[in-house]
Amino acid sequence: MLMEYIYKPLKTTLKIIATFLIILFIFFTAIETSLYWTNYSPSYFSYNSSQVHKSCDFNVKYNMNNLGFREEDFDFSKPNKKTKIIMIGDSMIMGHGVKESDTIPRILEKKLRANNHDSQVVNLGLSAANPSLYSQVFRFIALRLKPDIVIVNYYSGNDPQEMVPYAKQNQTYKYIRNIFDRIMPRTLSFLNKRVSILMGQDFFSQKKELVVKKCLSLKDQALEILKGPNDFIFLNNSEYQIAVQRINSLFIKMQEECEKRGIKFYVNVIDSFIQTRPKYWKLYAEAKAGKDWFSSHQGPYKANHKFLDELHTQKNISLIKPLNELWRYTGESLYYEHDGHLNPRGTKLVANTIYKKLDEEWRLIFP
Repeated sequence: MLMEYIYKPLKTTLKIIATFLIILFIFFTAIETSLYWTNYSPSYFSYNSSQVHKSCDFNVKYNMNNLGFREEDFDFSKPNKKTKIIMIGDSMIMGHGVKESDTIPRILEKKLRANNHDSQVVNLGLSAANPSLYSQVFRFIALRLKPDIVIVNYYSGNDPQEMVPYAKQNQTYKYIRNIFDRIMPRTLSFLNKRVSILMGQDFFSQKKELVVKKCLSLKDQALEILKGPNDFIFLNNSEYQIAVQRINSLFIKMQEECEKRGIKFYVNVIDSFIQTRPKYWKLYAEAKAGKDWFSSHQGPYKANHKFLDELHTQKNISLIKPLNELWRYTGESLYYEHDGHLNPRGTKLVANTIYKKLDEEWRLIFP
């Protein structure tokens, strides 16, 4: 009698829980299916929208396509007639502060075509993106465009910092999230995007116009950074290491997916104005980590590129590094004076560096 008294309510409770889980699974499966067939995009920008961006340095307009990218409308059913190169990245690739014709993808495309490489370069850059979002763009958009080459652009200025929140998540949460990401990746991406929009993290993408009135010189920006707590560029702490490991795993997964499909995969490294100006870098490094650290790490190259070099050595991921070209350049500034993003001179230099790498390896990629 006692067992029966206990068993009946327990059985009822288990039935309710099972029913709830089944309904929940059906609900999320329906969302996942719907997102797939409606060509879900992880872009925070509204589809078919326009944004005006004004500052002390520029006044530009961003026109977004049917999936929220600064490109022509995508048609996944359309076959490729030209060599298709996909560029994934943050605002540096999207073209923060520059006309569309001055973005890195457009300059690269023009350069390739002028040198008998009949190519289409697709701009999948998004303002305020990070390696986690690069991965989503790669999975949900880039692969469906059936590219021949994928170039993921790593911005060493803040990509590690933006992955630190992942390092702070507990292991149980990460485990559940990874399972969900395998089963229903678009649903997880969609929910993250909605939360970010509600919390106002995408401060620009939902605005019709953004006017930046506070104009600091690059030197003043470097000094402002010194006041903050973000010393992610150097640190050997556990959070930074986990963030770097996460970036590594994302890049490795993307390369593996490319290898399965016969796609050539590159990581292009774009550096911030602080890293390309030794006097600002030295000031920043010594203030954040001390003179001993700066001298022992031999400056910005080893500090910011070490883990990528290891990734190249261990996993044979092809790297493109415009940093040496940025250091050697002696002309007018490559970055906006009050903004810190690449100006048209900077985007041209980076695009030309990428072109040189592709041109050198073109026959190897397309024998």
